[in-house]
Amino acid sequence: MIKGRLIKNGNPSLGPLVCLPSMRPNISKAEARAITELKNIGSIIIKPADKGGAVVVMDRTLYEQEGLRQLTNPKYYREIPESVCTDTVERINQILTHLNNIGFISDDQYTYLFALVPAEPRSFYLLPKVHKDKAKWPNPKMPEGRPIVADCGSETERICKFIDFFLKPLSNYHPSYIKDTYHFVAKIRGQKIPEGAFLVTGDVTALYTNMDIDLTLTVIKEAFESVPDRGLPNDAILHLLELTLRRNDFQFAGRIFLQLCGTAMGKDYAPSLANIFLQTFDHHAMEDYGEFSRLYSRFLDDIFLIWCGTRQKLQEYGEVSFFSMRPTSLLRVCVRPAERLAAW
Repeated sequence: MIKGRLIKNGNPSLGPLVCLPSMRPNISKAEARAITELKNIGSIIIKPADKGGAVVVMDRTLYEQEGLRQLTNPKYYREIPESVCTDTVERINQILTHLNNIGFISDDQYTYLFALVPAEPRSFYLLPKVHKDKAKWPNPKMPEGRPIVADCGSETERICKFIDFFLKPLSNYHPSYIKDTYHFVAKIRGQKIPEGAFLVTGDVTALYTNMDIDLTLTVIKEAFESVPDRGLPNDAILHLLELTLRRNDFQFAGRIFLQLCGTAMGKDYAPSLANIFLQTFDHHAMEDYGEFSRLYSRFLDDIFLIWCGTRQKLQEYGEVSFFSMRPTSLLRVCVRPAERLAAW
């Protein structure tokens, strides 16, 4: 409990209250007032940019038009009359009860994971891609937005953390895994690049949104079966995963929608899920034309490799190895002569 500059002390022996150090605001009163006024303007939306750290002020009407442009695509979303979260809560708690009865989770864990109907459905929002070529914006004054479904406070928030606990160890279980920039630099340092080789980079377009749910569940099931001695209730975990994927409903502009394809970026397990989803692709990419492909590496949806064959062979390689991505996603590839970066 804060009382002026006094706060309740956690150590009773030192007295009931502790004086907080004096804190000065890092903005002026005029700036604070301007921020409050901006927040209260109903005709605009303020969001961080998808990349670059900019703050973007958008017209609310154009923002909602962009959101509805995406949400009315029947491949990915469907409008529904009301939220399905009440039924989802019942299904989740049935599985948790089973896990508690067989002793896989304790009573305390059961209480922590127990799903409750939230006061409000999840919210859908967009991060504007202002870094994209303006000529490709869907509206001259509104860029395309990256769709995010906020899972914080939802009936599946803690369940998604629970699922991720089992997915994360498997998500790093592949030879192409890249942890971060430092790991990548360490991996390529000292590598001998043959004369005439090409540096190939690629990224998967809209990976999270395009992950077919049936295929995703099959891939996760195979990943679980590849490590059979873990002693886990794989079927129950897969059932929880399926519930959170197929029953991801949310609100936007006063309407309720259900996601039909892919996973929401706001879910804790999304990066691990995407990493495992692409491991089959990694296998094809590393095994096909193996005599030409070297140092194949992947950080989530970003790919790097050294190609020691001709451009024609590279095209054949892409048509064979990258075929496993279709029709789930598109792979954008950039090829550069290796001598430009040979000094790395």
